[in-house]
Amino acid sequence: MIGKTGSGKSALGNAILKRKKFVSKPSADSVLTEIEYEVTDYRGKIIKVVDGPGVGDTRLDTQDSIKLIVSEMEQAMLMNPRGYHAFLLVVKFGARFTREDQGTVAFLKKLFGQEFVKQHCILIMTYGDLFERESEENGQTFEQWCNCQQGVFRELLSSVATGWCSLIT
Repeated sequence: MIGKTGSGKSALGNAILKRKKFVSKPSADSVLTEIEYEVTDYRGKIIKVVDGPGVGDTRLDTQDSIKLIVSEMEQAMLMNPRGYHAFLLVVKFGARFTREDQGTVAFLKKLFGQEFVKQHCILIMTYGDLFERESEENGQTFEQWCNCQQGVFRELLSSVATGWCSLIT
């Protein structure tokens, strides 16, 4: 799972595992400092869920944060030498898609290559309960909401070949 600090990566990991493995708490500061993982079985398939420090770690300046993420991504890759089937790009629903978010995507492309997002990323929108409350008021489906987005977020939506998802966390 890849995303900004506070985007809900750890809660998403726990939801995928259907148990609490990763520390997930509302905090103004970053929670994780190193890569953690857990393995689960889903319909006979082994799934390895990997969680780590978020991009934009609040304890570090930008350069140190980038160095930490590169180091942790290298470690995550070494944990699974056969590779990964998908990377979950985690974005918090309702949050503005900022330059920092754009930087996360650019960082991934720089680290893994320009086609990385298109070929390997699934965009996960966390805090889906916020969407559901909004949807109850305006009757808009998640697909309709996605189709209404513009600018850099729209570009991101169209750049992930594997789709997107809303998740209640």
